[in-house]
Amino acid sequence: MDYITSFDIRLEKTIYYPGELISGCVILDNCKDIEIQNIFVALRGKAVAYLKTMRGNDRKVVNDYQYLLNHSQIVLGKEFEIEERKESVLKSDRKASANIQPKHESQSTIILSKGSHVFDFGFNLKKENLPCSLETKYCTIRYYIKVIINISKNASPQGIKYITIIGPQLDCMEEKYMSSIISQDHRLKCLRFCQRGSIGLRMNLRRCAYVGGENLWLRADIENWQHFTVFLKIRLYQNVEIRIDKRNYTEQKLIQSLAMEYRSNVIPESSRYNFDSTKEYPIKIPVLPPTMIGTCKLIQIYYILKVCLEDENQKEDLFLDFPIVIGTIPYRYPPSMQGTISYEFCIPFVEGGKYISPEFKLGDDINDEHKILKRESTIITLSGDENDQPKLPYLEGNLEDDQESEYDYILYRPVYVKYNEKINEKDIEKMRIISTNEKTKNRINSSLSDLPSIVPTTKINQEAGNTNKKNTKL
Repeated sequence: MDYITSFDIRLEKTIYYPGELISGCVILDNCKDIEIQNIFVALRGKAVAYLKTMRGNDRKVVNDYQYLLNHSQIVLGKEFEIEERKESVLKSDRKASANIQPKHESQSTIILSKGSHVFDFGFNLKKENLPCSLETKYCTIRYYIKVIINISKNASPQGIKYITIIGPQLDCMEEKYMSSIISQDHRLKCLRFCQRGSIGLRMNLRRCAYVGGENLWLRADIENWQHFTVFLKIRLYQNVEIRIDKRNYTEQKLIQSLAMEYRSNVIPESSRYNFDSTKEYPIKIPVLPPTMIGTCKLIQIYYILKVCLEDENQKEDLFLDFPIVIGTIPYRYPPSMQGTISYEFCIPFVEGGKYISPEFKLGDDINDEHKILKRESTIITLSGDENDQPKLPYLEGNLEDDQESEYDYILYRPVYVKYNEKINEKDIEKMRIISTNEKTKNRINSSLSDLPSIVPTTKINQEAGNTNKKNTKL
């Protein structure tokens, strides 16, 4: 590879949606004439899962993979037979492109003259729902452009350029996501000194699909007929289910991570409190991987919003669960208040943001200024087989131990959709006025105040009568 001075894969952009055109070019600079067979370009999408199992007294790591995209083309050289190309799908791209004979000639080569060369290529992404790019410790979903220069009688250099796919297409304005979900619960409790109290919680989730950066839209009606204060607690959990299903065995693993937590202001005793997330402190959805159900056989991602009441002793009660969908297309109403879309990394304490593969990390040993200036996201190798099981450091050790050091440079990391709201200066002043008024009094929401009480009125009257009798005796 000494005669190749520069080899790079350049794309118009690195973030794509299903149905878009991936266009780019291969830039090759050689210092002398080269005899090559062809230049092979492939678009690959592959999901790989690893799970650790116990078989008797032996510990083994089982793996499985699924091809999501498999397109290829020849940018320089002869085309291959269609039937022969299909047989080479599961083989190495390097071996497939070098061993398959051309259509008319047995061995045809091309002399690539000295100098700089640019070869264009393009791939059309299918409009079907593709799973998003994902990097976790137990499962990865990667999309990449692979280029192989098949040189006759010599090692074939190859390069890989990773891209990010934003999928599946989940529009937050679909009808099935716009319907509100209402749930309620109440409980009569026996307290200390033979006292009785009741609490009630009614939740109204106005829509169940959100994009990272949007505000959670919910309302709550809380009744606290007790002699101590309570708090409203809201948590968003990410559930990642990894499943490896083979002929002789089936292994699965469920990973649950806390993505967001919110605690309201104090709800005083013997009172009724109305909570509205649009008027209180905004509860923003963090940047998360989108919901994936049925798009990949190895991994499923879904989210659950858990709401409860917490007392002064941090004891929780009245648990309500709501399904939440993390989409890729934000809510777009009203049109005059549409914000902008950006792409950011996932938060670092959920799956998709807390793990970076060692092959994408560069340590502190790269201190040469010349190497840093030439550092590119294209990974260049001399040979390799993409179907071989990678020897990752966690495969030989304990999967639960996450020993990561600090790295200066990261070659690749997937990004996800973030919605940036459009806020005017007048809106900021209104929010400040509302926040000052909220500190003095609790607002009563008209839509919730019209609803009947969560706790039956007979129980409330009995409790009030018991307290009056005790006061008269004293």
